[in-house]
Amino acid sequence: GVLLNVYGGQYSEDGGTATGSVYTLSVPFFGKYKFNDKFHGYAGPQLSLSVSASSKNKEGNISFTQDINSEIAKPLLFGVFGGGYEVNDKVTAFAEYHFGLNNANKNSNDGSTSKFNLMNFGVIYSLSK
Repeated sequence: GVLLNVYGGQYSEDGGTATGSVYTLSVPFFGKYKFNDKFHGYAGPQLSLSVSASSKNKEGNISFTQDINSEIAKPLLFGVFGGGYEVNDKVTAFAEYHFGLNNANKNSNDGSTSKFNLMNFGVIYSLSK
């Protein structure tokens, strides 16, 4: 299926701070292994396309927001591994780690790289079982 993911973070540099958010449409290609009736693990690549990205910056008393979607590489490629526990027929709890495999900064001319990494925890409720 297609997923909507939100990646966010904060960093500080030269006396200022920046908080960023990147919204992506993602298609995972995972292999799944069932350890038993309740526990499963999965891993594989995920292809993501940034559809919106912004940065909120603050230096001293000055704050501003800027659209940075044009600066995000397209597509983004992630490696993902995780696992889940099926609580019952309708509810599954999961945890997964996404690690960036390519440089997310499209305009990096100085050799610097940026990669997105995240830990994700969640609960899935199935409407169809």
